[in-house]
Amino acid sequence: QVDLAVKHQNEISPYLILILNDVSNDPQKYIENEKYYSHIYAFILLGYFKESKAHKVILKLASYSAEISHQLFGDVLSADLPTVLFKTCGGSIEKIKEFILNKEHAEYNRIAAVSSLLYAVAGGLASREEVLKFLSTQFSGDEADLSSDYCGLVASYICDLTPDDETMEVIRHGYETGLINPGLIGRSEEHTSELQSHSFISYAVFCLKKK
Repeated sequence: QVDLAVKHQNEISPYLILILNDVSNDPQKYIENEKYYSHIYAFILLGYFKESKAHKVILKLASYSAEISHQLFGDVLSADLPTVLFKTCGGSIEKIKEFILNKEHAEYNRIAAVSSLLYAVAGGLASREEVLKFLSTQFSGDEADLSSDYCGLVASYICDLTPDDETMEVIRHGYETGLINPGLIGRSEEHTSELQSHSFISYAVFCLKKK
């Protein structure tokens, strides 16, 4: 059936987008229907199709509370959101950045959006420098609750990009001000060498090539 869907991609994409729009306009209706899975298939297929027209509604679905997001998609949304956002962004990461900056959105969906920026770097859509500069703005203390791991997780993704001295200083400041939980990222000499690796980008490139 997947092969058939791919074969008729142009014909079915508008219907898949319509499915997501319907769910986004009345999520409770579809939460109550435990046997309804069409929106999950639509989400996955539109990402596979790299359908840029679906980007807006996917961001809308990701903007709901953590509870609603999980009731609608289970773990599928947070697990696949990074690649789906990247593949549907149509060559621009601006909407993804806007999503990340909105602290009203579910934290794990914002982190998934941060992860999508690394895929953008791996795919040549955004420069490492651009993404590092953007992510380094996420440590003012206003981006999430102080008890949150948001800043620590953002710092972890920054480290996967091999941060420059300026960005590393931002991370050090995050430690000193308590924004970053030391348990999330170690600062030992051993771990420092790991921070300088391109392991995530290499993995992302591998995944993108497989697609």
